[in-house]
Amino acid sequence: MLSLAKAYLGDLEIVDPAALGALRGKPVLYLANHETYLESVLFSLVMSALGDIQVEALAKVEHQAAWLGRLHDLLTVWPGLGHPGSIVYFNQQDPAQLPRLIAERCRTASLLVHVEGTRQTVPGQPVEKISSLWVDLATERQVAVVPVAFRGGIGDGRKHDLPQGCARQSMHVGLPILPAELAALPYADRRKRIAERINALGQPAPVPVHQTRLEGMVRMEEGRYGAVVAGIRAAVEGELLTPAERAQVPDWGRALGLL
Repeated sequence: MLSLAKAYLGDLEIVDPAALGALRGKPVLYLANHETYLESVLFSLVMSALGDIQVEALAKVEHQAAWLGRLHDLLTVWPGLGHPGSIVYFNQQDPAQLPRLIAERCRTASLLVHVEGTRQTVPGQPVEKISSLWVDLATERQVAVVPVAFRGGIGDGRKHDLPQGCARQSMHVGLPILPAELAALPYADRRKRIAERINALGQPAPVPVHQTRLEGMVRMEEGRYGAVVAGIRAAVEGELLTPAERAQVPDWGRALGLL
């Protein structure tokens, strides 16, 4: 995980460290845009450490058996050691499941939610849709909303699994919106306030700054999933120094179920 963070995590901006620190150890709702799949795992693990409470990214159940779920398991499962995991999966075919799931998880963990549910394709693309479910959860459960923006991972009008060009993606954590602030707004303005806070972060949004070494390794692979495997292999194996350590690296293609 440290190797992936070194390779793909750029700036981590905390707009108001004192305000975020006041929530340390308490469940919060991180409501964010969505640029790449990898950002979810990296953000959850980094902010779990900074916030002193487990952060779980909300993801569709289809990802559990796909490369993202497999990567998550490889990074968080170790013989003899337990890890609560950093992804919580939900089934879109069971609409009643989601409210129950998030109410349960928010008792003991923070949640990262990509509010529009799909990856963006344009740098700085504004968030326009936020479900009232998150506003209701924040006010009814007295959970703070923390706006988050991921920037610098996309720039060519296409969706990306990893940051485009193996760029280092920046993460911007905004000023928390406390339940009382949301409750004081007219109901129709609550989602608007959250969207405005997300959209203001990390602007103007940068285009990806390609990392030539990693990008060169990725280009050697064919197809979308070959590039995913190569991007992960390049980041992780680049940190290994000895043949003995390198021998312990899994066959990423088979491990992620892609090749």
